[in-house]
Amino acid sequence: MSTRSLRRRYVESAAGYPHGYARSSELDGILRVVLIQQQHSSGNQKAEEDAKKDTDLKVKEINELGNKKGAEVVNQLITAVVNAHPEPLRKEG
Repeated sequence: MSTRSLRRRYVESAAGYPHGYARSSELDGILRVVLIQQQHSSGNQKAEEDAKKDTDLKVKEINELGNKKGAEVVNQLITAVVNAHPEPLRKEG
């Protein structure tokens, strides 16, 4: 939204102001705040989109690794559980 349209919109909605209009300095300050908020919110949105893309890529990579080596990992876990070699703890000292 342009500064001109924001200014027009604010002036039209300033009927509650004692004189029916806002002073130029007040209006400029408000417009600066609104424009800064718009800039920062669009920056956050871009950061969120980038983070989502990165996350989706990592999830896809993890799923591919799971499909390739998942059976091997399961077999290693089963072997470790079934062929356990318990040893008593040794006290040192």
